[in-house]
Amino acid sequence: LLDIDYFKKFNDQFGHRAGDEVLRSVANTLWSRIAGKGLVARYGGEEFGLVFTNHELDDVLPLIEEARRAIAESETRFEDKSFRVTCSLGVTRMLSGEPAQEWLQRADDALYVSKDAGRDCGHCIDSPIVGQRQAAFRLTLPEKVIPKIAESASVAKKVESVSRDAQGRQTINM
Repeated sequence: LLDIDYFKKFNDQFGHRAGDEVLRSVANTLWSRIAGKGLVARYGGEEFGLVFTNHELDDVLPLIEEARRAIAESETRFEDKSFRVTCSLGVTRMLSGEPAQEWLQRADDALYVSKDAGRDCGHCIDSPIVGQRQAAFRLTLPEKVIPKIAESASVAKKVESVSRDAQGRQTINM
């Protein structure tokens, strides 16, 4: 799940038409990064759902983080103004036999960890056992992975492996 940070305040300050333009811009940025690999759907208000089928979680984490950074670096123009927004992410994977409600709740829990961490970031809760919650780990990539968003379409190909350290934090090996 992806939520545009402070979107209600944005709409209140700049108006719904400017908000609609930001929604279109975020959707286009997501679509350009995810097309052919996953589904991008507006989930409600200022939330989007990103769904990847037949992909390992570790394979899509760099792609999701790249999309988040691309949104933060994008500029939306509306009338005589220019806007930048950030977003927060909550990521998980659907477990075999798991009801959709549990999967979505875990993604929502991870999203709220990102909001509590100051927003403009992503967190993942990856629990291998239905009903067991783990601490969220933050989605981060070394700066060298994304020197320029425009040139980083093949980020996933640059990552050799992804592992977890003793505290459960993600480590990306280049």
